[in-house]
Parts: sequence; C-alpha cells; structure tokens
Amino acid sequence: MNKRILPGLLATTLILASCVTNTNTGLDEKETNLLVEGVSSDFNWSTIRPVDLMVDVDDQYAGAYYYSVETWSDNPINNENAKLLAKGFANQNNLFQTSLSVPSNLSSLFIRQTSPTGKQAVKVVAIQAQTTCDFGSQPAAQVGTRSASAPQLRMFDPFHEDSYPTVVPNDAAAYTSNMWVSSGVFYLPDGFSGSISAGGGTFYVAGDAQVNLTYIGPNGVFYVLPNASLTFTNNYSFSQSGNAVYIAPSGTLNVQSLQIGNSAVIYNKGNINASTAIQLAVNGSLYNQGNISVNELFSLQNDQAYFYNEGTLTAQNFAQQGSSDITNIGTISIINSSIINSTHAVWQNFGTYTTRTMSMTASNYGNSYNACKLIVENDFLLSSHGLQMGEGSYAYTKHLEITNAIVEMESNSIFEVENTADYGWNPQARGYGFYGTGSTPALLRVNIAQKKNKTYDVMHYGGNLHIENKKHFDLQKDPWNIHYTIDPSVTMYDQGESPLIIPSSECSAGNNAPSTDPEDPTDPEEPEEPTSPTGPVLVNPGISYTYAFEDMWPMYGDYDVNDLVVTLTPGYYINTDNKITQWFASATIKAIGASKTISAAIQLDNILVNQVGAVRYQDNDGALNGSVFMLNSVGVETDQDKAVIPLFDNAHSFMGASAQSMINTIIGGARLTPKTFGIEVDFTGSNVTLADIDPSKLNFFLVTNGVATQRQEVHLRGYQPTNKVNTNLLNTAMDQFSIVPFSSKDNLVWGLMLPVDFQYPKEFTNVREAYPGFTEWAKSSGSTNTDWYNTPETDKIYTFSEN
Repeated sequence: MNKRILPGLLATTLILASCVTNTNTGLDEKETNLLVEGVSSDFNWSTIRPVDLMVDVDDQYAGAYYYSVETWSDNPINNENAKLLAKGFANQNNLFQTSLSVPSNLSSLFIRQTSPTGKQAVKVVAIQAQTTCDFGSQPAAQVGTRSASAPQLRMFDPFHEDSYPTVVPNDAAAYTSNMWVSSGVFYLPDGFSGSISAGGGTFYVAGDAQVNLTYIGPNGVFYVLPNASLTFTNNYSFSQSGNAVYIAPSGTLNVQSLQIGNSAVIYNKGNINASTAIQLAVNGSLYNQGNISVNELFSLQNDQAYFYNEGTLTAQNFAQQGSSDITNIGTISIINSSIINSTHAVWQNFGTYTTRTMSMTASNYGNSYNACKLIVENDFLLSSHGLQMGEGSYAYTKHLEITNAIVEMESNSIFEVENTADYGWNPQARGYGFYGTGSTPALLRVNIAQKKNKTYDVMHYGGNLHIENKKHFDLQKDPWNIHYTIDPSVTMYDQGESPLIIPSSECSAGNNAPSTDPEDPTDPEEPEEPTSPTGPVLVNPGISYTYAFEDMWPMYGDYDVNDLVVTLTPGYYINTDNKITQWFASATIKAIGASKTISAAIQLDNILVNQVGAVRYQDNDGALNGSVFMLNSVGVETDQDKAVIPLFDNAHSFMGASAQSMINTIIGGARLTPKTFGIEVDFTGSNVTLADIDPSKLNFFLVTNGVATQRQEVHLRGYQPTNKVNTNLLNTAMDQFSIVPFSSKDNLVWGLMLPVDFQYPKEFTNVREAYPGFTEWAKSSGSTNTDWYNTPETDKIYTFSEN
C-alpha cells in the first residue's frame, strides 16, 4: 500500500507527540500522532446482534398444513421499507425456532404468520436474547393506567302514562292574559295569546297557545296535551325550583331560546322545536322520549345539568361543559359540531350519535362512554381525554386526531377511521393509546396511520386488540426514537384481513358476519382451500451487508475503510423441515482503495467441506484463476476443513483495472462501474439450518499478499482464519490474535460489516470524519449511535455523481 498512512483513527482519543518512527504500527516517520487506549476491550465492533427466536403459530388445522413464519424489521403488510430478516415454517407440532442476527439498531421484530389459506397476521415482539412470539395464546385483558370502570346505563322512568293527562281537569279555570295567580289549576284556551304571570300553579294547554312575557314561580307546571301546542314567542328560562313541563305525545313546545336550570325539568313525549338554542344550566334536566329540533345550539353548560334521550334530538351544534351529564339511548343527530370540554362531564351513548365533527378534550379519562354507535362524519379530536367503547359497540370517523388520550375497547367493539389518523403524543408510560380490554379482541381499523409531528411515543397499542391498516409509519427511527409501542398481545393485519368474527347488531355491521337481511341471506366468503408449501421455497431477505476493509493488517491503516468494499445480498432455499438446501448471494465490488493485490472469499463457519454439493457462479468470468484459491471438484477451496467459497483472486483484474490503481475512491480518479456477480452453494444431506447460514456465520475475509498458502488474511474481529493463513503473522505488530482474533492491542479492527448498502468514505478520509456518530458508537461499546452508518457527512463520502 503506497498511500500516506494516518494513525489508528478507530481509536476514540488521539494525542500529539514528538516526531518518532514506529516500525510496529506501520506509521509514516513524519507522523506526530500516537495511538492511546479509548475503546473498551470487550467491544465486539458488530453492527448486528444475535437473537434466539421461537414462534408458535395459531394452527387451525391440527398440524395437517404448514404456516409460513417471517421475521421483519417493520410491518411488512403496510410498510414498503420493511426488511425481511428470516423465513421458515411451523404448525402445532413443529414450532419455528432459529438463531438469527438482526441489526443492532432494531428494538423490536415484526413476526408475520401466513396461514395455509394465505391469511396474514403480524405481531410485534421486543428483541431479547430469548425472544418468543405466540399467535395462538389468548392474551389477558389489559388497560391503560387511567382506566375507569365502564359507566352503567342510568335507568329512569319519567314517562308514566298517568304523568301525561289527555284532557283538561274539570276543576281547571280558564286563564286570561296578565292575570296574576299564586297557585291553582288553570288551562290556556285554544287561541290563547298573551302573557302569564304566576307565583306558581298548574297550567294545561289544550289547543294552540302563544305566550310572550312570562313569569312562572316555584312549582309552576305546564301540561301540553295531545295535539296541543305551547309557543313562547320570546327567549324563556325555566329556572325556578319545581318548574316542570310535560309534553304529551303529539303535543308540541315551540321556543326561540330556552334555558332550563335550578332543578327545573322538562319531560317530552311529543315535540320540542327551538329556533335558536336550548341550554341546560345548573341542575336543569330534560328527559326526551319524543322529538327535539334545535336550529342552532343544544348545550349542557353547568353543574348537574342532565339530558336523557330515548327519542330523537336534531341540532346544529352540541356543547357540554361543567359537571353535566348526557345519556342517549335513542338517536342524536348533530348537523355540525359536538364539543365535550369538561373534566367532569359525563357523555354516555347507548343508542346512535351522529355528528359532522367531534371534539373531546379537558382531561376526562373515564366519563365518555360509547356503548352502541358513534358516527363522526368528518373530524374527530381526542385530546387529554378518554373514550370507552362498550362490548359490540362501533365508532366511525373519517379523520382522527388523538393526543394525550386513551381509547379502551371492550370485546367485539370496532373503532374505524376511514381516511387518516394523526397521532400526537400518546405514550404507554402515561397510560395513553388504544387498548383492547375484553376477553375477546376488539378491532381498530385505520386506513392510514401517521404521525402528527415528527416525534416519539406517538401511540401505544395494548391488550386484546386486532389492528387493520393500509399504511402505518415505521416503528422507530433508532432505539432512542421509538415512534410507537405495541404489546405482544396485539395482532396487526392488512385492511379487511382480520379473521375476527363480530356479529352484526343495531350498533354495528360487525366483522366477517353473515348478512341479517332476509332478502340477502349471504354468508361470508367461502375460505380458500388450505395448502402447504411444496419443495424448497425461495427466500430473498431484504438486507444487504457491506464489508469495508483496511488492508494493512497486522499494522494499522488510515481507516478510510475503502481498501476493499464489497456488498453482499444473501438468500436461500428452505424446505418445510426448516432445512436449507441452497444458499446464494449477489456480490458487488464497489471500491478498491488498495494498491496491493486483493483477493476475497467467504468461509462458512458452520459448514464443513463435505456438506457442500456444488458451487456455481454467474457473471464471474476472470474472477478465479487459481493464483490464490484452488478449487476442488464441487467448487470449494481445497485443503480446508470448513467450506471456503472463493469470490475472486485479484480484485483489480476482475474489475478490468490496472494493477495498483485505486478504483472508485478518489473524486476525479479512476472510476469503474461496480462489478456484480452471483454465487450459489448447494448443500448435501439435510443438516444445514437457518442458523448455519446466518450473516454472523459468513466469515468474509481478504488475502492481501496474493499467494495460495501462507496467506496474509484479514478477517472481521473475532473470526478465525482459514487453514491456509500464515500463522507467523498472528500476534505480530498491532495484532493480539491470542486474546481476540483480528483485534489490535487497542481493540481496534481492520474490517467492518454494516447491514446496509454502505456509502464509504473518500480516499484519505477516515471513517470517523465521514460519519460523525462513529466515534460515540465505538466509545459507548455500541450502545449509542447504533445507526451511525446512515448519517454521513455527504461531502466526505464517495459518490459516483461527482465523477
């Protein structure tokens, strides 16, 4: 290597010293920097970590068929950026068990089960050394920390028939306008028009009566008889203790603006029409078994205001504040907006509630309860609030925005968002998020789930819950920026794919339920015939691994890690016994920043030579000439115990470059199209497992002295050399092989493997400069900045566009 050598830039600390010559490190005599310790001796320099995984599928066929099991980096159902990590097969008699390596920056795995009929389900499990995923178990109900017991229907019976007289009593006196009375029984004659002034008394309305200026004292009561109408031509307030109005069936009360307060009550079995507003104030109550129409605002404004609806209410807007209380077991239709903005307000729906927009705010976590059908036609805001969903209930909105909120869903309840759901900040630690709280699952159906802001902890999913999505944002940016959290008990599906059977009812159309229409007694679609996979199945995992090397072992190099850069994209064929029949890879030489003769191969550390039946190559003309790697009859290297799969004898020659030239490392220098070729390795017998061909068992190495024996091999830290290494070089110069193979006395390394298509540094630019997060990653022994390789300084990496 004839380029200027910089000191060991993988160390975390450098100091200045006097000019010295250090023949042991390979540093230039003019170098003034010396290495000092800075990397922990137990740091393994790996960007992947091992996981022992066990998956139990939800076998519905008593072991007669196989389910496929896939491990992903994110949800493969609705996230196009998800990467496949591994695949195998299982049924109730055969769990899927394997050891695999995953990128260190992942905190969770997405496990997808595909049934013999093609139905897919996904669970998310936190990564542990021993990670399990069970699709078959029934999770216990879980709730958020703010959960309250479900409200109960408040039973009232204010509608006794004898409370609604149909005729004027015989002892009632006709009332004339402006007549002052303090008590007694009166009736308003048909055609009455005038004022009422009374300290109390009972008034019967038998025909059509119009009342303007009115005062009714405590205990003043009106009875609106059948087919009669009482019209208040001015704004009116029933606000005296004991005030009451009884409206009989077919009776009508017409008002402009009506306020009910101070223990006053209206009982309606007929009709109430308000041209502007109805307001329930302190202790005011309205019981409705008929029809109410309000042209502008229906509101509950103050403490202990109560509205009980068994009939219908239609209003332009609805508002609820204070310690007010609404119970609906009928039908409420709000043309425009519904606003519940009170910590102590109680909103209960046991019937049908429809509104164009809805806002539930103000730190109410246990008093909003939907037991039947809630329809929000456009926008639904849940902020600092809690909504409980009763068993078999249904809630719909076109767009949801949820922040600092909790939705608790009982068995068979459905919450559906037709378009988008914007998630703010709903962390599990605060008890926020969506929870299935019943013994059987609830269903959350969200077309597109998106983050309201680019932040973390935007949602938690917990309990016994099925989730259907068309599109969902990523689980995480990195281990320190988790976008959402999810319990292992939650199962995720593509849109419309949850197998959950929810019976249809007056509250809900259900899910996968047969039609209840006698004219259309259709059953759900007949399921497809189950089938098992046949023959070995092709698996193309979605991760490429880049091997970036220095070539100066056992001396330090300049750590631009571009002396050889090769990207490997592996795959395999696997049978239903979870045995590997073939391993293959696409390999690409991206850069040669060395002037030496560079050779490369892969030693399969878990595979013996006699386990390989054949090795084949595609597009590798000129790669292997026997100068470094001698092949036996099946294509593995001769005189080796473990299977060594040669890649090329001379990287420069294979690339079509002149010897000693630096390829694709210097802007304005030699530039060649990266060289891509293929490798296929067939295995004999039935003993090779997924763990045997895991990326951690691919011992990629360089040969830097261009000879077939007594080779100068460069491996990743901790990997053993082949039988043909020059052992005399081990433990020389900066190498401490006897402690950890291919690590230096400062626990520095000569090669990195990155689980991405790595953008390597330019020539003479060390990796620490090109990647600002690299130093902290090394300094923390890999506990921070685990995705440092994704955030380069763009002016310090090699890009083909600059040439």
